[in-house]
Formats: sequence, structure tokens, C-alpha cells
Amino acid sequence: MFLRRFRHTPLGPERVLEQVVVKSIPEFHENCGKDTWVAGSLQVGAGIPDILVATWMPAVRALANVGEQSSDILAYLRVVHRARAKTIAERLRRPDRSVRPHVEQLTEAGILKADSGNYSLDEEWRHILPELVSVEVKVSNWRVAVSQALRNRIFCHKSFVALPERPAEVARHDPYIKKAGIGVLAVNLKTGVKVIKKARQNKPRAWKYYYQIASILAANIENETWSVRR
Repeated sequence: MFLRRFRHTPLGPERVLEQVVVKSIPEFHENCGKDTWVAGSLQVGAGIPDILVATWMPAVRALANVGEQSSDILAYLRVVHRARAKTIAERLRRPDRSVRPHVEQLTEAGILKADSGNYSLDEEWRHILPELVSVEVKVSNWRVAVSQALRNRIFCHKSFVALPERPAEVARHDPYIKKAGIGVLAVNLKTGVKVIKKARQNKPRAWKYYYQIASILAANIENETWSVRR
């Protein structure tokens, strides 16, 4: 699989493990296919997950012309279901004049539906990224990886740590990992990746980050398509 890297990281032991994990994504991402996007070192809030794997619905392309600035609007409507533009502005603590054009743009793009002055997410957009998976890769200090993986659960459906085989075996029995539902991947440089603990399915909570990722994904897909057409 092709990984879209968002910041430079030096080629070292963890980068080597990361490359093995990317090649083995179908081993732990059940819905991996043509509509799968892989990002490396993409900043999401205060964190920078090593690997993000997202399956996407074709409609996500509409976000390429909208931009990340609308992520908080989408996130708000994902939670409250429907609201007027003025209410959205008040809840987001933004001027009405800055919110209303984005709401109208999102409606024109088919992302929002308008009904008697109320706006809501089109049903497809409630799950525009059907599966979003994060992986934190570490050669050692696996507890740091676990802490990062736990943070990623606020916007991901599944969260993994990827470790060399020996520390992976130790980590899989850790009570905290079991309680948190974090998956463990054992990495062998020769044979690839083995899932030794499955990740528990999780419902994202930080929807703003979810839709930010969707916006970045859409822009990348559009740029790649444009390059091919050209």
C-alpha cells in the first residue's frame, strides 16, 4: 500500500518497522481495498499518529472543495443532528457571518440537508469514513505507544500498537491494554505482521478530528486524480 507521509521522519529502526506494517495492512485492516487511504505522521489535534488507515465513501470527494474550516460544523451536527445556522454559530462561538457561508457551501455540496431553516448531515456523511484505524509504532518503550494509542481512540474506530515480537508478547498481557481495547501487532522484519491481540471496535468521540481527517483525505484524493487526468 502507498503511504502519504505528512512530515519527514529520519530513517531509523522505528521507520523500518513502520514500512513493514504498511506492507502488511491487509493483515489487520479487514476492509482494506481500493478505497483505502494511508497517512503517516499526520497531525491530528495535539497528536501525530504514526500511521492512519482510512476506508472512505466516494462522496467524501465533495470535501475537497470545502476545506478543513468546516470540520467543526460537521462535528457539531454529527452530535446534535439538526440546528439552524444561527444556533450553530452560537454554539461554536463564531460570528454568524463566518458560519453561514460555510453552511450554505456544505449544503450546495450535498453534505448538509436544509429543511425549514434547519440543517442536518446527510445520512451518508455520518459515516463518511466507515473505518478509521491508527497504529503507533515503537521499537521499545511500548508503554508510551500505548498512551498514544489510547489518545487516538477518541477519533478512531480501532487503535493498535506495533512492536517487535518480544515486547509485543509482553504488551499483549498487560491489563491496561486489555481494558482499553487496544490491539497489538507483532512485527517481524522477515515475515511481516501478526495480530496477536485484536483491537476492540470503538465509536469516535472527537468528531472534529474525524472530519478534519476526512477533509485532508479528500484533498489528497482529488490532487492524485487531477495528476492522473493531466
